[in-house]
Amino acid sequence: LALAGLLASFGVSASLRHMSATPRTWGSTADLTIADARPELVDQLRSDPRIAALTLTTSSRVVIGGREAPSYSDQHVVGNQGWTLTAGREPRQDDEVVLGTRLADRLSAAVGDRLRATTRHGPQSLTVTGIGIGSNDGETLGDGVLLTPGGLLSTARAEAFYGLDVTMRRHADA
Repeated sequence: LALAGLLASFGVSASLRHMSATPRTWGSTADLTIADARPELVDQLRSDPRIAALTLTTSSRVVIGGREAPSYSDQHVVGNQGWTLTAGREPRQDDEVVLGTRLADRLSAAVGDRLRATTRHGPQSLTVTGIGIGSNDGETLGDGVLLTPGGLLSTARAEAFYGLDVTMRRHADA
């Protein structure tokens, strides 16, 4: 039993090391996030040779399919560190959306479905283009949605918040 326990602890330890070394396995594609990012910081970091990817993430809240959910849009400044998709693709048009895995299950929604979003200007129909996991800002993993920047602004129920996701080059000193 002692040997089995020892082997199990090595397996768990290796799995945890793998997860912490590869944030994509738990939905994060960045090494760090800078809260309340300002345009001058984005400009400064854009040319930093230590940075492999830089994404300005806007977040708010949306009501989609009758449920309130955190909403995000990503503007890739350097590289591309988008959501981890299990199906489909990222939105390209303002009437397209990627659903978090948990939210898609709750709404019984799949790629190609159309869902109603409640906006300040009335109802809007959104086409589901993907299912995945992305930024979660402390929300329940898989409960958010990904929109284009225009889609987020047209459906947002609260003031938008800006963060900057940063992925460092291999062996770079953050």
